[in-house]
Amino acid sequence: MKRQRGLTLIEIMITISILTIAITLVVPGTQSLLLQQRIIASLNATSASLQFAKSHAITQMTDVSICPTVDYTSCVTDWGQAKMIFVDTNGNNQRDATETLLQTLSIVPFGVTLTSSSDVVRFYMSGLSASPSTVLFCDQSEDNQYARAIFISLQGRISTSLDSDNDGIYETNSGVNLSCSD
Repeated sequence: MKRQRGLTLIEIMITISILTIAITLVVPGTQSLLLQQRIIASLNATSASLQFAKSHAITQMTDVSICPTVDYTSCVTDWGQAKMIFVDTNGNNQRDATETLLQTLSIVPFGVTLTSSSDVVRFYMSGLSASPSTVLFCDQSEDNQYARAIFISLQGRISTSLDSDNDGIYETNSGVNLSCSD
């Protein structure tokens, strides 16, 4: 007598049901984690570029600006666009033909929105900033639990937001919750 191997239809249906339940429970949490990682990756890349711009301004004793751009020549106001870092010798906050392009950043990833309180972030050769700025990172749904920020002080200090009270919402340096809906 030959023994048959395989699964019955009932066994296959039970296995598929268990997998469906498991996937239904795991996928929403995974999407949230992926979105959070995209925001953190964008924040880290932008922070590193700001640090580079400040460092270059100090070491090369020249003014350096970072701004969003669509053509790597002129600055625009939409921080969701690509960004360029350039030597701004004449201080006009625009990259002229004779000014060196130092570094570029790509467009922010899908699902991430990026805004700034300044159209252009500029560092003087002393390392000081032309004006204090906040660069805010959010998700498209404007859920405050995903909000993160980079702060640039007049002294040129670059810092990131913290969740100092552990409530799941990151705060400004003065302790006010970040908000994506403002």
